[in-house]
Amino acid sequence: MRPALGSPLIRLFLLASTAAASGLAQRQIPLDTPAGQRFADYFDHAWEHPAGTPLRCEVIHSEARLEFGQDYWSEYDFTVRLAQIDPAAERDSMVGVRVTTLEPASRRTYFFSSATVPDVAPGVEVSAQSKASIKASGGGVLNFGTGRYRIDWLFQLLNGQSCRTSWTLRTDPAPELPGRLQAGEAGALDVKQWAGFPTAPGGASRRATILLHATPRRGIRDRVHIPPQDIAALMGCLRSLLATGRYNSARIVVFQFYRTSLVLEINSLDPAGFRHVADALEAVDNGTIDVSTLQRANTRDDFLARLVLREQSVEPPCQDVYLLGFARGFANSWGIDWPAGSKLPFRLSYLAITYQGTTPQDAISQLVRKAGGHVVAVYNARQLGKFLRTMPATLPDLVDAKK
Repeated sequence: MRPALGSPLIRLFLLASTAAASGLAQRQIPLDTPAGQRFADYFDHAWEHPAGTPLRCEVIHSEARLEFGQDYWSEYDFTVRLAQIDPAAERDSMVGVRVTTLEPASRRTYFFSSATVPDVAPGVEVSAQSKASIKASGGGVLNFGTGRYRIDWLFQLLNGQSCRTSWTLRTDPAPELPGRLQAGEAGALDVKQWAGFPTAPGGASRRATILLHATPRRGIRDRVHIPPQDIAALMGCLRSLLATGRYNSARIVVFQFYRTSLVLEINSLDPAGFRHVADALEAVDNGTIDVSTLQRANTRDDFLARLVLREQSVEPPCQDVYLLGFARGFANSWGIDWPAGSKLPFRLSYLAITYQGTTPQDAISQLVRKAGGHVVAVYNARQLGKFLRTMPATLPDLVDAKK
């Protein structure tokens, strides 16, 4: 028997989903638990046997796109007119999604998110015409491996009122590097997940240092915090770099150039540390500048040089140092110092996420070129994957990737 709409099971999922919500991500239902299987049974029954007064919803979904972590992702947005909802109804709602893999092998995956639907202008006199036009909106994002899928989407209030729609999605061709998901697998968006270094035949023995620039794509004047989509891009690039099979150890330093400060430093990265990196990016606050930042303003010209040169004395030593971040297509107004004659014992590269056709000219690009390193303009996920997959092991063979 399926659970009643107001049952403790559904209320439990509503509470858990609200507590775990992050951006547009949805919670994946674990089918290997009794509660998860009961939710799947509930969704299947609700899909086949609608109850309550039907609602009219508008749903827009995107085509699948490859993200920097080498998984495909697709998003949807929906709106529902509030005038359709019974004024006496509880305002808690759920969005359930059932993904059926059509190719390469049949399987079902369920997702869940929740929201509280607002009342129609409570306490305010609104004309009938205006009241009929007021809408509530929401959305979600899902990740996919290579394959073909059917998505069944269900919006439902606790009183049984609901709307639904379906669409199919194809994700191909296969990415250049292995992503988080296997072919035919759907998953919740999780920028903080990393399974660790892949095992390669013969065993990788190189160590890398990643200097991650904690800044948004559009610059700190436009963004107080780093937006979720920018964090996803940075963490996706980091995951792809670690997925090449070239490294078995990595050190990461998260820094802010304009503050000339270090945000986080992890000498030996593991899956827990990977989550800490994402947490540190989420916590960045560009809304205020402290006194210590102002006092360090005159050290900005040599901050990047000091950041790179200090890696020469870090143990264990690394063979590759990468700067990673969003690049600007224009030069900064301040100078960038690099000690004349300095030679580095490691390969230095800048993975500069930028717009198609743009040549990075920002402060980090200037520094890397002065140091004899290589600036790699990263335009999209497939080009990044191809570059990392074919990246030569020796410094003289490394060239800028601009195609």
